[in-house]
Amino acid sequence: MEAMISEGINEQEYYVAVLDGSLCSTMKSFLIKIGKAFKFPSYYGRNLNALNDCLNDLEWLDKPNYILFIKNYNELLSKEPADVKSHVLALLDRVSKQWANVPNYDGEDIYRKRADFRIKFL
Repeated sequence: MEAMISEGINEQEYYVAVLDGSLCSTMKSFLIKIGKAFKFPSYYGRNLNALNDCLNDLEWLDKPNYILFIKNYNELLSKEPADVKSHVLALLDRVSKQWANVPNYDGEDIYRKRADFRIKFL
């Protein structure tokens, strides 16, 4: 994928997740597809709180860093009100910052290490 090269991403260091916005036009479809893209465990609740929790864990993935490519970005959550898309993008941005700033609170670095979590729109 050309975007991986331009981002300096190698598959040994990064778990690569890809979402197609054209298949994620509703919140329900987005929550399902992102869960599959990151191989969320069966207990994933398919809601925004569960999404936040799972994206801030990712212990089941065997890579130290993560990148989410979103293709057809303009179609992402296109059947939802604009504030829904803004809220989801803010959540993803928050997750990225939390990974970059581990530990975010005392003791956090015991169970997770600092990581690069990128979101790129294609």
